[in-house]
Amino acid sequence: MRSNSHSSVKGKNILLVDDDGIVRGLRAKILGNLGHRITEADSLSKARSLWAPGVFNLVIVDVKHGLREALEFCEETKRIANQLVALLTPYTAYVPANACADDVIHKEDGPAHFVREVQQLLSAAPAR
Repeated sequence: MRSNSHSSVKGKNILLVDDDGIVRGLRAKILGNLGHRITEADSLSKARSLWAPGVFNLVIVDVKHGLREALEFCEETKRIANQLVALLTPYTAYVPANACADDVIHKEDGPAHFVREVQQLLSAAPAR
């Protein structure tokens, strides 16, 4: 069920993983302006060093440069802590239907779609 409940979803902890610093910074600013606390990582290895069970409500991973590695990280966080994970993908990336991600967000759909999808995921996220 989609709604405009995104204004009531604030103050969540998000780990944002993207190797493109400019794009990552813009997404972090957008989410930060909505009241969320953003931790940025420029690689999956950095994300692994920052991630711990129970710390983040949501992990968002841009898979532009490594779908296999992103899925491995997703599976690891799911196994350890049932982490909520969204993958950011281009339309050209194939994500298997049985992938561990809670959502696949297509980057080409634009920032408004990105915000709606993130807020929808966070509306169901446990408090942390």
